[in-house]
Amino acid sequence: MRVLAMTTVTLCVALFAAVTSAQTVSPDKATRDAAHELVSLSITDETFNALADQAVDTIAQLWWLTAGEPTKADMAKRGVSMSAEDEARMKATMRVVAGRVWLQLFPKSDLRELVVSVWTQHLTAEEMNEIIRFYKTPVGSKAAGLAGKMIVESRKVNREIYETKSATFWERAKAELMKEVQGMR
Repeated sequence: MRVLAMTTVTLCVALFAAVTSAQTVSPDKATRDAAHELVSLSITDETFNALADQAVDTIAQLWWLTAGEPTKADMAKRGVSMSAEDEARMKATMRVVAGRVWLQLFPKSDLRELVVSVWTQHLTAEEMNEIIRFYKTPVGSKAAGLAGKMIVESRKVNREIYETKSATFWERAKAELMKEVQGMR
């Protein structure tokens, strides 16, 4: 789960860096108008909710990890008795709080503006209008409608892959890191 969390954090940081640099450029009205239409066609409420859930899960996991990932054994060392149910409730509470704060700080309108800023930095009005024509077709409309479901399904697949290979990943990653460190000497 840590790999997924760190990957998501890296992607979020990259997105915010791109948005920050994109906001310094002032695209023409036609480009911004096209970007707004593209966002309204391509980012459904379901997609927004899936992106928000992904961000909240990552933040809650990082919060748990930075809190020292207090396991039952760690809590016992501190003189606190904590059952597996207590740990699960604590994690769930952290996720609820992270979700509430995330949605207060990053409402849909802000996310949409962030995406507009990024798209106007990388696409011309003509390119966006071509994509808009696609989203107005039946298959394009279906693709936009499936985006949220695909995000949710991708997260499930990533979790399944990670859970089955996490021990092997960490063993190999540690071995590779040791090779790199030894090569630096």
